[in-house]
Amino acid sequence: MNLKFKELKGEEEIKEIEGQLKQKESQVNELKSIYENFRRYEMSEKVDKRVRLLIMNMFEDKQDGWKKSLELQDKGPMKLEEFRKRQQKLES
Repeated sequence: MNLKFKELKGEEEIKEIEGQLKQKESQVNELKSIYENFRRYEMSEKVDKRVRLLIMNMFEDKQDGWKKSLELQDKGPMKLEEFRKRQQKLES
């Protein structure tokens, strides 16, 4: 009797894991679909060039393992003083 309960519990865990895998597969497929749409927008002349460049930058960052995004996330937003110094350098 104890063995049957353990077997059932194992089967339930397997079913739960299979359900989680199906959910993850669904999420991965949805993300792939989103990336495919971005690829179409990247090539479309109907989309503003600035937007296409942003999309291209996103794909480059993705290809590099999101390093640029992670660096920006760690730094946080630029401080006003940093911004002013940067502007002064650009103007001179």
